Amino acid sequence: MNEVVPKRVYFTVWIVIVVLSVVNAALAFVRLGPFNSAVTMLIAVFNAFLIVWYVIGVRRYPPLMKVIVAIGFVWMGLMIHLTMADYLTRAWSTTTTRSVTIPAGKAPFEEPALGSATRVPTAAVPPYEPTALPQLPGMPGGQIGVPTIVPTGQIAAPPARGRTVRIELSASNASFDKDRIVVPTGSTVIVRFTNDDPVFHNFSVYRDAAGQRAIFVGQAIRGPGAMIVYRFRAPSKPGVYLFRCDIHPVAMRGSFVVK
Repeated sequence: MNEVVPKRVYFTVWIVIVVLSVVNAALAFVRLGPFNSAVTMLIAVFNAFLIVWYVIGVRRYPPLMKVIVAIGFVWMGLMIHLTMADYLTRAWSTTTTRSVTIPAGKAPFEEPALGSATRVPTAAVPPYEPTALPQLPGMPGGQIGVPTIVPTGQIAAPPARGRTVRIELSASNASFDKDRIVVPTGSTVIVRFTNDDPVFHNFSVYRDAAGQRAIFVGQAIRGPGAMIVYRFRAPSKPGVYLFRCDIHPVAMRGSFVVK
């Protein structure tokens, strides 16, 4: 207990903790899907271990004291587990929705009122066939002026102002399948959102990167296989806005471009 620890030990531990903390913060802007939370938690646990083992000096404690410290961490882990179990099983709802019955063969896109969301039974949703884009370098060919859904990292060409834009969006492994959506100013945007994860996700659009000024906030749904249709009006001012999942705002976000 009276061992004198060299200063270099504390200095080394401090450097390691600072470096790992910077890496942990940087990982918030890297998409790793379901591994984001796991990696950041592992780094945080390792930092805590360094502090307890070297800075507090538990490594010099007698065996019984080490057992007591270990029990404390087990208890803390149990509390975190129970808290997350409660958080992930709540029926999150951020908007008022209404249930509808969709006639066979009729697309659900026109059902929800502007600024609302409508849950859609999976069996009632007809297949959606997006039209391809005009032939451009690095993009599939198609017809100009038609709303198009393209793979992640590509941009859907917006239709003429005032048109209705239909977008297919899905969430899987704590990540959206698109990181950029382009719509014309003032258009009516209809998003058919599918959640393939066993946790709650939603789709919301904000004017600022901090997510403080909402344009549209959609109801959260829990998957896998759950589907909902959102409908709202795009801003009349061109610019780059934020779309995200409010439940996982760091890992699930993208650019909502209005032009």
